[in-house]
Amino acid sequence: MRDVAEDDLPHCPECRTALLRPGVVWFGESLPGRMLDRVHAWMDDKRGVDLLIVIGTSASVYPAAGYIQSARERGAKVAIVNLEEPDQEASQLQDDDWFFQGDAAVLVPMMLESVTGKIELPS
Repeated sequence: MRDVAEDDLPHCPECRTALLRPGVVWFGESLPGRMLDRVHAWMDDKRGVDLLIVIGTSASVYPAAGYIQSARERGAKVAIVNLEEPDQEASQLQDDDWFFQGDAAVLVPMMLESVTGKIELPS
């Protein structure tokens, strides 16, 4: 991993001093309510769920971990992409799931290439 200078990080376009917060949920934070509403609407869509891709997590932290079984109950296949192999006791990984071990920044573009086209990663 390389060091990144603070000047190279994204800053607030208005004040130009504060760093922008990435669009992620850190450990211990709650998911935004609007996001939860969107996920529930997607899960409850009458068309069903074909595939749930779980990226960069052990799939053991709730509420996100609860979506795995909910998706399965709606007929979805589950694909997990993570650097570390899941702990069998804590994991929800089942025999008919797909597990891809490695860097999501590399694996996910490869998995979706037939849909998105080739995405070149910066070196």
